Amino acid sequence: MITENIRKALQSSAKVKTASKIHLMRIKQKASGPKSIPPSDRVYFAIRKPINMDAKPLKILQDEDHLIKLGTLVLEPDLKDTVPVFISTKWSLGRAIDCICETCNIRNDNNKIGNIKLRLFRQLDGYCISPTAMDVEINELVNKEILLEGDQLLIEYIDSNSLASLDENAHVFLVV
Repeated sequence: MITENIRKALQSSAKVKTASKIHLMRIKQKASGPKSIPPSDRVYFAIRKPINMDAKPLKILQDEDHLIKLGTLVLEPDLKDTVPVFISTKWSLGRAIDCICETCNIRNDNNKIGNIKLRLFRQLDGYCISPTAMDVEINELVNKEILLEGDQLLIEYIDSNSLASLDENAHVFLVV
């Protein structure tokens, strides 16, 4: 019932802000993560776990000229099949992925030699959050609005060889 009300509210631009706050409150109610993180440093997300350990296909765009500008996006308020989590804004992306994997019981071999690595994607558009730099702080990603508190994120396995030749301006998307 609440999900349906949020979905209806998101169709009206005037109600989007309120619906987003309600969505975030629902995530916060159910979120889990390390209790050692002070509440003031927490940022909340809904994580969709990988279905299997197969590397997912990627689309790589080397410059912004090939990006498709999205006029309207539909926020999916349903938290079904997601795990609400919180992480610290002071952590690096790599540490955040490690914590998300621990909280969600996802096998994480990012620290081992191999071709399959985990990366974080926005569910909304499939955009890969910092495909090569794992030392970028979560706070920086939030400030640049690459990540927004309450976002639904996908954590997926990818072939790290496909990222080897990326330059810093490349954009990586999950092919769905």
